[in-house]
Amino acid sequence: MLRNPVLLIMSVGLLLTPELVTIPAFAQVNTSKFERFVDWCDNRERLTPAAQHTVQVLLTQSRREDCDEAQLFLENQDLLQLNSSGIEDLSPLTSFPHLQFLVLHGN
Repeated sequence: MLRNPVLLIMSVGLLLTPELVTIPAFAQVNTSKFERFVDWCDNRERLTPAAQHTVQVLLTQSRREDCDEAQLFLENQDLLQLNSSGIEDLSPLTSFPHLQFLVLHGN
């Protein structure tokens, strides 16, 4: 019996061969067809890591984890303050054409 669970995880990891490791293919979705935030949110696992991060920041900003609920909240905002959020990809923000003020200081 192993006493340290970290050792068990590392031991299992050593058994993996390159043939068994699947690396996700990013940007396998055509984002030019996305019109709403919910499109970005529902497909976030197929986005680039930078776009995934932006979607997560927006979910956090909305204080909702459900994509549809976040959409309803965010589409009614005319101001988003996303200061110091580590945002590198602004693409998901294109789904908010009604925004009048977008604060991105420190990104």
